[in-house]
Amino acid sequence: MRRRNAHRSTRQRTVLSKQLRRPTLRPRLERLEDRRVLAAVSGLITSNMTFTDPADPVEFVADTTIASGVKLEVGANVPIRIPENVNIYVDGMLKFDHAAGVEITDGFGGQNSGIVVNGTGTLDIDDTDFTRRTVSNATDQTRIAVVAGGQFMAADSRFSWDLISLNDGSLISDPTTEWLQGNEFNQTIRVPYTHLQDPSHLGGNLRFEDIEILAGSLPTGETLNLNQIGTATTVNLRYVFPSGFTTQAGAMLSVNQDVSVLLKENQQLIVDGVLKFDNADSVTIEDGANGNTSGILVNGTGTLDVVNTDFWRLGISNTTDRTRIAVAAGGIFKAVDSRFDWDSLTLADGSHISDGPTAWVERNEFTQPITVSYTHLQAPAHLANNLRFEDIEIYGGSLPTGETLNLNQIGTATTVNLR
Repeated sequence: MRRRNAHRSTRQRTVLSKQLRRPTLRPRLERLEDRRVLAAVSGLITSNMTFTDPADPVEFVADTTIASGVKLEVGANVPIRIPENVNIYVDGMLKFDHAAGVEITDGFGGQNSGIVVNGTGTLDIDDTDFTRRTVSNATDQTRIAVVAGGQFMAADSRFSWDLISLNDGSLISDPTTEWLQGNEFNQTIRVPYTHLQDPSHLGGNLRFEDIEILAGSLPTGETLNLNQIGTATTVNLRYVFPSGFTTQAGAMLSVNQDVSVLLKENQQLIVDGVLKFDNADSVTIEDGANGNTSGILVNGTGTLDVVNTDFWRLGISNTTDRTRIAVAAGGIFKAVDSRFDWDSLTLADGSHISDGPTAWVERNEFTQPITVSYTHLQAPAHLANNLRFEDIEIYGGSLPTGETLNLNQIGTATTVNLR
């Protein structure tokens, strides 16, 4: 009997053989080791936890509290996510050790999200990025907040949330070690003045933007120097007073070379001791729309000493606020080589702008009204050696019998706007 298909040619048999050898297509199954498993964290953490697998992102899916004495650690290259309106409360320790990054969702509900370090807690960060994922108009406040007693340690990390808030009594060093070194703060940080008194507490970091100084009072006998800090750049550094500040009698606050300062709307710097601007870059004040009085108030024991510094206004609405420097009776006003462009400078009767024949106010530009007692005009040297004036308002008073007051053109650069 003839074999089946024996009549086929050699060529036909070769083609058929190749077809039979074609591989069968099978569905590809994902290997278990290739899958990214989400580690979902929430609630009260009462035992130590460590995450070390970069393939398994850690997500804090709801509010989380790390109990006192408990440590939660995220290791090298592990990603962390914090959704909108979720907070991590730290009573124990939260450690990010070369983590891939902490990404927080910055939403539109005006909510607070982030990390809160309570009085027994420690936040310890090494070489980790803190970034925001913006959704909608990003009106949430994404922040790290450290309350009194809480410890904040960070090295070689980059912070780009909305805010780091270090309350009065928070800890950023011990007697032998500074805990904040080599970081980039591409966001606002808020600190008590005590964190700025020792330059080494923050000075070893790469860059800053706004440093907000909490409301407070510098005690008698103490000094606070606001200097340029940032080992890589100081270009965006600015010190901000969001809630006012008082310098007590016998204390000194000095804003030093090339430093910029912002005074928020409806806030005052009250001077009973010495406030000095020593070749500072600028002092900018928010001039808002609510009819508030903002600025610098020099009381009877106080001294305002200004050297080569600009005073500007930042109009944030229709500028109906009154932005002013006011020097009360007994207060001392010294200014040289500076430019004043707020709403007003008022020198009360009994304020001091000279030491006998030595004038303390020289070579300035007053592109704003100033209000003075007539006595400040009787001795021509007291004000005459300044570059320019606009309105000089004279307080109500009475020129005594036998005295003379001469109102002359003054202004060594121009008198065009003097009145």
